[in-house]
Amino acid sequence: MKYLTHYIEKKKLLFAFALITAQQALNAFGTYALAKAGLSFENREQFILWTLTSILLFILSPVINIFIRRTESNLSFDAYRIFLSENLFSKRGNASLWQSKNLKDRFLASIGSDASDYLGLVLFISMDIYSFVLSIILGVLTLSFTIDMSLLPAFACSGVLSFLVYRKFSKKVEALYNVDQSARTELVGHLLKSWDNVLLKNSSILQNYQNRFTQKISSAQSRASQSATASELLIFALGLATGLPVLISVCWIIWNSFSNTQVLIALLATLPRQLNILGVFRSVFQSLTSLLGVEAKFSVLCEGTIIPARKLEGSIKTDLITINQKSFSDIKEMINKFEENPMGRFEIRGANGAGKSTFLLHLNHNLNNSVYLPTHPDLMIGGDTSSTRSSGENLLAHIEVLANSSEEIILLDEWDANLDQENFNIVNTRINEIAQTKTVIEVRHR
Repeated sequence: MKYLTHYIEKKKLLFAFALITAQQALNAFGTYALAKAGLSFENREQFILWTLTSILLFILSPVINIFIRRTESNLSFDAYRIFLSENLFSKRGNASLWQSKNLKDRFLASIGSDASDYLGLVLFISMDIYSFVLSIILGVLTLSFTIDMSLLPAFACSGVLSFLVYRKFSKKVEALYNVDQSARTELVGHLLKSWDNVLLKNSSILQNYQNRFTQKISSAQSRASQSATASELLIFALGLATGLPVLISVCWIIWNSFSNTQVLIALLATLPRQLNILGVFRSVFQSLTSLLGVEAKFSVLCEGTIIPARKLEGSIKTDLITINQKSFSDIKEMINKFEENPMGRFEIRGANGAGKSTFLLHLNHNLNNSVYLPTHPDLMIGGDTSSTRSSGENLLAHIEVLANSSEEIILLDEWDANLDQENFNIVNTRINEIAQTKTVIEVRHR
């Protein structure tokens, strides 16, 4: 549970538990009033009074649920905000992570809506488990002290048997959930590649993509079926373990109370509540089993947000890189060239694989007054209307933002890639103007 509880605000969660406690206390008093109504059946006034009291209490109980679910919703969004703060925004400015583009799809799949859904689920399930357990404890105590004390050990025995069954098989179910989620995450990562592989007219690439898709969705379906089957088998076993002791106890009370009409009436009046408690037992372990699945799935997503940092220097081959056609002996000498913010344009050239883009990232990491623009920028600028702009217009809009920024060094990574001649001339002219007052360091595509 470390992955899930870490992101939940404890004070708000305690408030939610306080609301649940109040709700279950009303339910317990309602059960008590129902039992008292059965025991006072021969006294008409008391019977009516206790019956009306129980009805009123059971009506009031769901009202509190409105506030419980509202608190749960707020907790869910707060948890997702903390999750993103720690796993997304904490990575800001770490240029070395930009190199891990092979992990991009997995990362994006991990911080998406599934993470939000799982955090919401764990809150919902946790609150339900607390509510169920409290309902069982208060309900059993109420029934035992008003009808027959033999119900207390019977329900206790049900709880112990259920716990033993759960403990024996839960690890196997959790392992299946882990495999299930890994297969789902791989499928989502594959779907993130669909834009290029499906929309473009290339039959061989499309066929390869479809073949891989078929494999991954079949694997995900098979794993999901296995984990669902194991989960339901566990819940079925828990139902059997829960019901048997209570059934024996109820039969024993009936056998010994044939001559006591009041006890039989009270037992009959509270029978729905007893059956409800048995159902709640099942719900507790069903929720615990679901929580195993949520934990397993969420842990896989958390692992997907981990991107190992890499040393950029190791990917830069200084002997293959020139700055304005001049060679340098090492990276430190190359960085020193820009530390005094010389104005003008500086062109980075070199063979493929020499680490030109990596060098720009290294500069961005080491120069405090620099800003980096990737090859195909999709940054949040202005009114964020990039979807309505052409590639040339989009690039020019990004460059204008950098021109008006406080940073004195602008790093452009292959800005001329995929530009037609007209747009190339427009952008190139604007960069020349910017270079009159700022340092422009660029990796050129052509």
